[in-house]
Amino acid sequence: MNGMRKIGADKIAERLTRPQVVGEFADFRQCHISEPLNLAGKTLCGFDFSNSRFDAAIDFSGVRFDGLSWFIGSQFHDKCDFADACFSNDARFDKCRFDSSAEFAAVEFRGIGAFDHVVFEQAANFSRVVAYGNLSLQEARISCDLRLTDATLMGGLWSPGAELQTSPKAAGLQVHGRQVPNRF
Repeated sequence: MNGMRKIGADKIAERLTRPQVVGEFADFRQCHISEPLNLAGKTLCGFDFSNSRFDAAIDFSGVRFDGLSWFIGSQFHDKCDFADACFSNDARFDKCRFDSSAEFAAVEFRGIGAFDHVVFEQAANFSRVVAYGNLSLQEARISCDLRLTDATLMGGLWSPGAELQTSPKAAGLQVHGRQVPNRF
């Protein structure tokens, strides 16, 4: 599997539910997670899942992400649920691929919500999101419904080069910072 480490959900849960220590993070880069991962409602320490592969459903709904929250270049082959989560720092999903539904409804991004060069295949729900930094979808490829209904983006919406196959659902969307380009 191209040098990926196989790791179980129990080991991930045990490591991520430790208290956050400033300057430290759990290193899960290039991991292959083949079983469902359910951390709903937990408080998680900082981590880096860059270039990892999630084959089963993941549930991070209601999670408080206290430290580094990086999924850069990861692949999600089943449903992802981040609804009602709070990212205390930047949430990095750059270059990720979501083959199934991606649920980010009512997420609070206290830093940047970075989704540059991401691929959404099934559904991408950002309804009722509050982003203190910007939401970035630069060069994203969105082949499904994109929902931004009632979202509040205080740092702006950045989406140059984004490809959307359908018009986004954006009733009630509020963008208080820059909006590039203005297509929502």
